[in-house]
Amino acid sequence: MNIRSKKLDEWDIPEDVKQYIRDLRQENGRLRVQLKGKGMQVRPAVDMLPVRTRNELQQLRAENAKWRNRFREAQTELAELKAAQADV
Repeated sequence: MNIRSKKLDEWDIPEDVKQYIRDLRQENGRLRVQLKGKGMQVRPAVDMLPVRTRNELQQLRAENAKWRNRFREAQTELAELKAAQADV
């Protein structure tokens, strides 16, 4: 079921859960407005990160890219070692 295809009131779930979802949506909207006020582009994945400025976000992304590249290098090295071991 696509959760966006039906209105919350039509869902077959308890009322307290519906209220919890409403509260989450309201809080999310409030956070988005706060971030937009600071001139940040709002995306769901970014909303979860503990950053206050664009610079912090760029630093996090750079560090992420660095570790991702190291992981890829290690994976290729491991694949090469396994291939060499299979040849022996």
